[in-house]
Amino acid sequence: MAHKVFILNIRKYLVTQPRTKRRNKAVKFVRERIAHYTKLPLEAVKIDQTLNSMITKFSARTMNKLKLDVNIENGKAVLTHFIEERRLKPSITRKYKTYETMVQAAKQKKEGRIQSGEEAQKPVAPISVNQASAKKQASPKAKPKQPAPKAGKKQE
Repeated sequence: MAHKVFILNIRKYLVTQPRTKRRNKAVKFVRERIAHYTKLPLEAVKIDQTLNSMITKFSARTMNKLKLDVNIENGKAVLTHFIEERRLKPSITRKYKTYETMVQAAKQKKEGRIQSGEEAQKPVAPISVNQASAKKQASPKAKPKQPAPKAGKKQE
């Protein structure tokens, strides 16, 4: 099974087409180009359903470049949308060499939080009655707050 990635610029072709026919022409153009590049007949090129809906919904309007993933097997080509792996920000890349090490570090950090959380849930000794009454007597009574006067009215 051959696996290839193609980037098609459909803008050059779709600009010359009328707006009402761009959707169908875009799909036809993609099939023709891939058949040309893979040297297969037009009937042997199949477009995945998700790629087809993406072309008809977005690409025919925006006319951006398409990045296609082509799997060639037994004289047939199946086209799918190429999805790149998640790229890391440069600051994260410096700290972690790969995405897998970043994920492992996050799991270890999460497990550490769970363990420390279990320690925090240890039973606490109840407060005796004498200690509770001593706390109440030591704290002064709070005076109720009076509402602040409003700024537009005169006070008497």
